[in-house]
Amino acid sequence: MQLLYDFLKIGEGAIGFKVSGARANEFSGYYGGLDFRIGSRFFGDVDLLFGYSSVKNEKLLISYNTTVFSGGAFVGSLGIGYRFINPLFIRLAYAGHFPFGASGLNSGFMFQLGFRFK
Repeated sequence: MQLLYDFLKIGEGAIGFKVSGARANEFSGYYGGLDFRIGSRFFGDVDLLFGYSSVKNEKLLISYNTTVFSGGAFVGSLGIGYRFINPLFIRLAYAGHFPFGASGLNSGFMFQLGFRFK
C-alpha cells in the first residue's frame, strides 16, 4: 500500500513524497522518500525510499549473508501505472531492497495499490 503527496508539479509529471508499506512471505517493511513521476493518467515513475525492514524468510536471509535481519533499508524501484479519476492508482514495479548492515540485494516485481493526495 502506498500514500503519495505531489509537492511539485512539472508539466505532465511531478515530484512527490511517498510512504509505502510492504508485506510478503516472512517479510515486512515501511519506507518513505521521493517519487519522480512522468505522465498523467498513465505514468512511469522512480522511487528512492528509506525505512525499516524485518526479514525472517530463510531464502531472503541467505541472499543477505545473514541469519536474521531487522533494521534500516533502502528500496529503489522503477514502475509504470494508471491513475484513476479518483485519487486511487495502481502500479507495477520492479524494485531492489538493500538492507543496511548486511551485504546483498533482493529484487522482484510488485503490484501496488495507492492513494494520491493533491
